[in-house]
Amino acid sequence: FRITRSSANPLATEVAFGLGGTGTVGTDYTVSTNAVLQLDGSYLVSFAQGVDTTDIIITPIDDTAFEGVTPETVTLTLQDNGDEYTLGTQASASLNITDDDSSFEVVAPATNVLENATGDLFRITRTAGDATNEVTVNYTLSGTATEGSDYTVPSVSGSITFASGVTELTLGSLIDDLIFDAPGTGAETITLTLDPGGTNYALGTNTTAIS
Repeated sequence: FRITRSSANPLATEVAFGLGGTGTVGTDYTVSTNAVLQLDGSYLVSFAQGVDTTDIIITPIDDTAFEGVTPETVTLTLQDNGDEYTLGTQASASLNITDDDSSFEVVAPATNVLENATGDLFRITRTAGDATNEVTVNYTLSGTATEGSDYTVPSVSGSITFASGVTELTLGSLIDDLIFDAPGTGAETITLTLDPGGTNYALGTNTTAIS
């Protein structure tokens, strides 16, 4: 933000303002050190003698939490002080902070398949957020099926990388071992679980899928 005063008052002056909006100081953004926080939650910024403009720098905090597709807002509102200055017609201004993180979910396109079936076992989708970022999503695999003999994946406990602009990737394929499984052994399962501990992404509703 840039605060400008009339040159009719060349003396040193302190100007008060408040910060509002949906964003939170210290969580979503920081305020430049020339803005001095007061006990009532407002700020003071000093104009030196002969200086007509001063900038309040809002710096977004790049966290790893997906905060939704609606930007956070920051609104600076000047506060009147009739003894030292009065406000002009433009007494407030707002800016948006857009989340650069993404949200991911996983599904199994088919939950009951034969060993000789073709197609992918799991589909991981970037369901919301900034699709322009490259994001690596971590996952783990479990279940009664055995990797390497029943199915193949790049890694049982690994990751998959979404390049910029990519919103959907598939993972895993079955192996037809031509071996007859004994009666009563039941169907083998493969479970993929997305890891919530990654960077620059969050998880949606479907974090686990069973094939």
